[in-house]
Amino acid sequence: MDLAPIQSKMPSFQKLEKFFRRDKVSAAELPALLDQIRTEPGYSDIHMTYIRETYRALGVEDPFEWMQRNGEHYSALNDYIDPQEDGEPIWSTTNRRLREKQELTPEEVRFTRALMAALDALPTIKGIVFRGARLEPADLERYVEQKPVTELPFTSTSIDPQIARIFAENNSKPNRVSVIFVVRARTGGPVSAFHPGNNHEVEVLLRPSTTFMVDRLLWSKDRKSVYIFMTE
Repeated sequence: MDLAPIQSKMPSFQKLEKFFRRDKVSAAELPALLDQIRTEPGYSDIHMTYIRETYRALGVEDPFEWMQRNGEHYSALNDYIDPQEDGEPIWSTTNRRLREKQELTPEEVRFTRALMAALDALPTIKGIVFRGARLEPADLERYVEQKPVTELPFTSTSIDPQIARIFAENNSKPNRVSVIFVVRARTGGPVSAFHPGNNHEVEVLLRPSTTFMVDRLLWSKDRKSVYIFMTE
C-alpha cells in the first residue's frame, strides 16, 4: 500500500520533503506545517486508503470478517493495540526487553512470534509516518545525522501527526525532551484497521530491529524539543 502518490500531491508533504533534503528550514516552521496536514483534502484520502486498501488486500469487506478467519493474528494485534490485562501490558515488557537486549520470557516469545506473523499477513505500508515520544537527552545521542540507527523493539508510528504530538507533549515526563520522528517508512503494517475503537490512530507498526538512516535533526531554540527525520 503506497501512500506516496497521495502524499506527494499535498502541499504540506511537499514542504516536508524540503526537510528531508536538508534545505534551509527551521524547526519553528514544523508545528504549523503538521497542523496543515489534517486540513488538506488529501488527508481524508490517506485515511480512507489506509482502511480500504487493507481490507481489499486481505479480500474482506470489514474487519470482523478477517477477525473471524484469523483469530490468532487478531489476538496478537489486539494485545498490542488495546491490552486489557492489569499491570504492565505484554507489549510494554516485550519492547523493554528488546530495547535493553534482554532475554524474553516464554510468554513474550510467543507474543512476539504471533505479532510478527500478524504483520506478515497484513499489507505493507509505504509513505511518511510520524512518531512522538519524550526521551532523556542521553537517549538522543544515538541519533546522528547521516548515520544509521536501529530500533530494536516494535516501533509504533501513525499516519496522523497529531497522534505523534500527543505522545511528544505528554506532561507526565516533564524533564524529558519532546521528540517527533518524521519517517519515510517502507515495511509498516496497518494495525489499527482491525480495531474500530482505534481507527482514529491510523497506526503503522514497524518490526523489531528495523534500521533507519537519520536524515536530519532540527532542534527548537530552547532545546526542549527536536524533530528527527529518518528514512527506512
